[in-house]
Amino acid sequence: MVHLAATYSALTELITLPEQSVEQRTIHALKIAGGSAQSRRGILLIGGVHARELVNPDLLVTFATRLLQAYTNGTGLSFGPVSYSKTLVKLIVDTVDLFILPLVNPDGRAFAQSPAGDPMWRKNRAPNQGLPCKGVDLNRNYDFLWSSGIGTSGSACTDVFKGSTAFGEPETRNYMEIGRASCRERV
Repeated sequence: MVHLAATYSALTELITLPEQSVEQRTIHALKIAGGSAQSRRGILLIGGVHARELVNPDLLVTFATRLLQAYTNGTGLSFGPVSYSKTLVKLIVDTVDLFILPLVNPDGRAFAQSPAGDPMWRKNRAPNQGLPCKGVDLNRNYDFLWSSGIGTSGSACTDVFKGSTAFGEPETRNYMEIGRASCRERV
């Protein structure tokens, strides 16, 4: 992300999100926007919410890289049998604010990839004060349906532990903040 922002500085903005992860890792997003269109829509792509989903963060960084290369070189993009013209690439970058947050859960990913960790780990690494098990499923920590009990658990020892409050984790508050930031720019 830092490299892309430096390499494509005219098209990108590196966003350092306001809260570090539970284990004090800085979390970044990247805004891609070219052209001078006044009325822009925003799209937010996120990945790495669940620690064991290792491909998604890398896929989003690769997508950003390829999109920026195609725009800069005036070429199209191809993904397997599907192709997008250089005109469409230019249209997207020049008229849309594209926000990419590739790694919502850096602590969980580090733990899932560590030789001493658990490759099937899903949650962040929150200590859950007073509770016997570690971590919150960040995908269950948003306010949407938080109190419904649908697909969530109030037990810290389950993989779908929703946490003690909606948006109770720094990682999900960062997600909320980037959403607010993208809306403020358009007001």
